[in-house]
Amino acid sequence: MAILAERGASVIGIANGGRAEGVRKAGAAHVIDRATEDVVAAVRAFTDGRGVAAVYDPIGMATFEISLQLLASRGCLINYGELSGPVPELNLNRLFAGSLFVTKYNGNRWVEGFHEFAGLIAEGLAMAKKYPAVVSEVAGRFRLDAAADAYRALVLGPQGKVLVLP
Repeated sequence: MAILAERGASVIGIANGGRAEGVRKAGAAHVIDRATEDVVAAVRAFTDGRGVAAVYDPIGMATFEISLQLLASRGCLINYGELSGPVPELNLNRLFAGSLFVTKYNGNRWVEGFHEFAGLIAEGLAMAKKYPAVVSEVAGRFRLDAAADAYRALVLGPQGKVLVLP
């Protein structure tokens, strides 16, 4: 979010419960707690009713319909994850009224070969150093032979990363 804000975007971050403060620290100009607020109404209020130019959605099924409702005319929904399951099938006629765009990011197609990894890792580490708020806390560390316990910790919705260590 800080990266977008540096480039002049006014970022609206949407989080659930205790994660809202992390979103604010990561550079969001406005933060919406989806557990207690009407996301569509809040986004419309922040944008004077227009909606947003882009929505980056890692959740998938559970947030897809709302994400579409957040878009301004000619807005773009970028889905890059399916944490709640795959996005529903979409009738393209639904996009017509607002001239909306929807795309599905596939990281496996972004990288063309192993030769790119060193540069991408270096760039990621540089970003983590420059934007430390983006790096979440560690909620738990588990040995590889306790991977099932790590999975159970993930299901509980931890406030941070769950690491499985060899």
